Amino acid sequence: MKLSEAIFLGSKLGPQCFGVLRIDDATCAVGAAGVAMGNRSKDAWTILASWPWTTVTTEIKCPECEDICFLVGGLITHLNDTHSWTREQIADWVATVEPSEPETQGEQTDVEAFERAQ
Repeated sequence: MKLSEAIFLGSKLGPQCFGVLRIDDATCAVGAAGVAMGNRSKDAWTILASWPWTTVTTEIKCPECEDICFLVGGLITHLNDTHSWTREQIADWVATVEPSEPETQGEQTDVEAFERAQ
């Protein structure tokens, strides 16, 4: 699953929170992605490890204030906590910068899920 899809899906499962990964059923953008993937880690970088491109050092401008961030994962947090973007807005922005093919690290394929259910 793409990160943008995970953020969007997770955003439908509870309210948004700011400054923390999650509180009760509320999640930030990264927390929403984790919940959608079944990852309830309390560490944002552990969740983002499912999308390694988010933790690669790169120079990227914030679309809101044009500050420079060096990790996409950090910019996602910045948009959530500093600019109070909705998780859906963040998912839309992530879709513009993420790889066109979804990451597969840590994902279970439909075939694997079917085989385990048998």
